[in-house]
Amino acid sequence: MSRLLVWIVPFVAIAGCSGAGSGLRLEFKPPKGEKRTYHTDMELRLDLASGGRQTIRVGFDSEDEVIEAGRDSITIRTTFQKVTVKAAGLTEMLAPQFKAIEGTSVTQVFDRMGRLIRTEGDSQGPTQSLQGALTPEFGDVPLHKGAKWTAKIDAGGQQAFVTYQVEGYEKVNGKEAVVLTMEVSGDSSLKAVSPPQIWVEVATGRMVRSIGTLSIQVHGASAEAAFKVEQVR
Repeated sequence: MSRLLVWIVPFVAIAGCSGAGSGLRLEFKPPKGEKRTYHTDMELRLDLASGGRQTIRVGFDSEDEVIEAGRDSITIRTTFQKVTVKAAGLTEMLAPQFKAIEGTSVTQVFDRMGRLIRTEGDSQGPTQSLQGALTPEFGDVPLHKGAKWTAKIDAGGQQAFVTYQVEGYEKVNGKEAVVLTMEVSGDSSLKAVSPPQIWVEVATGRMVRSIGTLSIQVHGASAEAAFKVEQVR
């Protein structure tokens, strides 16, 4: 069961603007010292090999602080707070793994295209996976409606590809955001049940909202992860 968690968590919080010009390109450029708080709600549904389905619900806050904003890289420290877990039956054995992230922090370094360069901290725990999913990798393409680009990702040791597509622009928290959809390919065990949508703030490249459902099969067991991540302040 814990191995299944390691596979699904990297995609949970992913797991990620109105009227912008067709020549606009995204760049990850939050200013040093900026702090943002996100709330994540997740429902993990496990289909057991013996039959039946078990569900665990998790909610938590995470505070991001930009501790360095260099010419070529951005360093962000994320602290996890207020973790709530509702589990019953076999999923109760997963509850301690989620509760364990409360009060922990992880530091990650990204380049200006949103690519993860390295992680400092609990690189083996769920903190790395949850924070890494908050930053979509950008493509060097103009952001007109229908524009696409593909990024290669490491999904718990498996190689997969994420294709982003521009769906349009909206205002979120009074700021311009581009709306992206995400399709996963390259590995038959990972599928987008409800293709995730990601709202990205144009001015900074920061994710401000993400929602969707993904499924995965590992060693005969399958799981669906429905998630919603939103910036709350």
